[in-house]
Amino acid sequence: MKKKALFGLIAVIVAMVFLFSACAGSGVELQIPMQKADLIGLWEGTHYLLNRDDDGYDSEMAIKEDGDGITIMFSNTGNAGFTIPIDGEIQGNQLILSRDLEGFTFSGTYTFTDNQKNCLTGEILRIHPDNRVYHWEGELDKYTSEYSGWAQDVEYFKGTLPEKHINLFFKVTEQEFNQACDNLIEIANTVSDAQVFLGLLEILALVDDAHTNIYGFGIYQSEYYPFDIKKIGREHYVFSASEGYEEYLGAKLTSINEHTIEQIRNKTEKIIPAENDVMIAYRTPDYLNSPEALEYCGVVGDGLVEFILNNNGVDETIETDRLTRNEYTTNRSYLNWTRSIAEKNLDKNFWYEYLEEDSILYFQYNRCRDNTEEGLPKFAEVQAEILEILETQNPDKLVVDVRYNSGGSSRYGTNFVNALKASDYNNDIYVITGNQTFSSGVWITVDLKQEMNALIIGEPSSNRPNHYGNVSSFELPNSGLKVSYSNNYWDIYEEVDVLEPDIPVYRDFEDYVNGVDTVLEHIKAL
Repeated sequence: MKKKALFGLIAVIVAMVFLFSACAGSGVELQIPMQKADLIGLWEGTHYLLNRDDDGYDSEMAIKEDGDGITIMFSNTGNAGFTIPIDGEIQGNQLILSRDLEGFTFSGTYTFTDNQKNCLTGEILRIHPDNRVYHWEGELDKYTSEYSGWAQDVEYFKGTLPEKHINLFFKVTEQEFNQACDNLIEIANTVSDAQVFLGLLEILALVDDAHTNIYGFGIYQSEYYPFDIKKIGREHYVFSASEGYEEYLGAKLTSINEHTIEQIRNKTEKIIPAENDVMIAYRTPDYLNSPEALEYCGVVGDGLVEFILNNNGVDETIETDRLTRNEYTTNRSYLNWTRSIAEKNLDKNFWYEYLEEDSILYFQYNRCRDNTEEGLPKFAEVQAEILEILETQNPDKLVVDVRYNSGGSSRYGTNFVNALKASDYNNDIYVITGNQTFSSGVWITVDLKQEMNALIIGEPSSNRPNHYGNVSSFELPNSGLKVSYSNNYWDIYEEVDVLEPDIPVYRDFEDYVNGVDTVLEHIKAL
């Protein structure tokens, strides 16, 4: 090659390198082809809310293969943050995001910004039904690990939860947490999926924050005992049974493998993230049909298991082996029972009924969130109707039933209490609580007690009045499991483990199956 030609080629190469550097430095998009395989995995980073003076918010995007396409879970902890499954489409050099959900619109565009395809940059918009717009811009880096499978998930869990939780080590020490994670990492790829899930639960149970949790054990449960047990009042009863065990519907559980219910709770406590014994008692029935969970907790072995059930006043011993999922579900029978006023509208976030004969306005508040579906009343509308009845009918008693309220946004309950306080209503107010009263359900109970001198009646609540909460979540990179965690601490009451009722009243099983609300009947008699 002639020297002149060689110098010319070198000059072109230098110019190309200079041009590439200039483009990269000036923020010009790199035209790197975007492929599905390059996107699969977990992406983490920071997004900034435009036109706001903030330090940025944690964001992540979990991208999985879905046949010929991809599925995406996008999470952002910022102002009006969200965690939502979102649709993704690759268009040339860009990943286009979109989703419409309950009147909200999400859209976004992301591109690669490095040759290694380990960095995405872009924006996402959230438009509210009232046309408010939240616009974030940010960057996401791809998560990589020396581990694979479940071990990778536990490693990610170990590093991510302490970073995101507002105060993870308020009870468990950092050393205890890390050691528990390391122990699980070591065996995670050699044991069953169910055992890894239970191992993660055991670590979370050390934290002592019921909002910091994972859900979905049923996805990994592969073996079953024939009985589905439900706690009513202080006792446990068979509500459904596999084929061949129908005669035990409605029977009371006495023991499993000679372990009483109290002894079983003492063992299942290790896999239940909880703040008090009420939550442990409430969650324990979730595992009474699971050989894997009961074996993990040391209640059963790998052979036949003895259930002692009190059936029509007679204790009967039933030996059963482990069932497959198909054996458990095929021709399953269910207890025939009648729904009381407390159970007839559990699908509704909130509703009320004026019991004119008893001069009681009954308001059931099941979820601390508003209705967004077309045709359903808004909370503010229902609140106005309740206040009008209180003013025009002046019932002797107002009953607010939150026994099935596991939380949500506390602002609806706070607004309700403030409106009630501003009204002229000064008759008796009762709040019905139970072992499913949790989070913001406890908050409105405390507000009504402190602001309106309401009497709490029913069963104790399942978390502390003062508690960690304001939940966000992140996904584990391999399994896609969502881990919830707390962003705040709410100091709203006395430092007690349980919000005890002023008037303890436990549901009666015979009342329950016959459609009688034991607690409401007690209120009527007061």
